[in-house]
Amino acid sequence: MRSRCAGSLAWAGMSSNVRTARRFRRWGASIGPQTEGLIVAILASRPHPEQGFRTCLGILRLYRDIGRDRAEAVSARAVEIGA
Repeated sequence: MRSRCAGSLAWAGMSSNVRTARRFRRWGASIGPQTEGLIVAILASRPHPEQGFRTCLGILRLYRDIGRDRAEAVSARAVEIGA
């Protein structure tokens, strides 16, 4: 069965959690490499990546209201201190 989202059978075969993790990573990458790194670190730090979804969503929503440069600086600092 084809998925409407990506238009490929490979995408349809993935679990929704894998797709969600990839979406968060792409969203972070659209802001910048530091933000993508923060999202990857958050998802990797949890026993199950799903446990980090709400954290990632909260961070990315907060970043809507600040500029990219500031978001990147915040992300770099968060990764630096291990937050």
